[in-house]
Amino acid sequence: MDKGNVWSVIWGLFLFLSRTKLDIPTVWNNPDPFMQPFLPAYEPPTHRRTALAVGLAPLIVLLVFTGIVIGWVPVDIGLAALLACTLWVVHEMHGFQRAVDAYNADYVQRHLQWRRSETIAELIDSPATDEPARAFAERFLAADRVLLPDGRLP
Repeated sequence: MDKGNVWSVIWGLFLFLSRTKLDIPTVWNNPDPFMQPFLPAYEPPTHRRTALAVGLAPLIVLLVFTGIVIGWVPVDIGLAALLACTLWVVHEMHGFQRAVDAYNADYVQRHLQWRRSETIAELIDSPATDEPARAFAERFLAADRVLLPDGRLP
């Protein structure tokens, strides 16, 4: 087959499909052509490591300072333990916040940014949308389609 025959077959198939009443979605009439009819689950990173640091660090500091009062631990070791526990908690909290912010930015870029606001509002009202995804999308729309850092309200 030469190019002319291939194009005439493609054109004939296009005309046939455009004249039949088949249930074929037309991409050029859909404002969101690649839209899925639901929002994927919103599952941010887990906070287990941060919760462990926040829960365990005060206990370690309490035990060390109890050891200082009893006389088992020198004062400079106690202060070093306090500093180490403080740095551990700050490091874990900072890492968790960075992971949540990166996840939120990725979720917005992949699932919300390219959709129209009306479409997002319809998806929020859909019964297939789970509650965390609904809450996140509502915050996104309330902030005029701007991703706010986690914890800030519009």
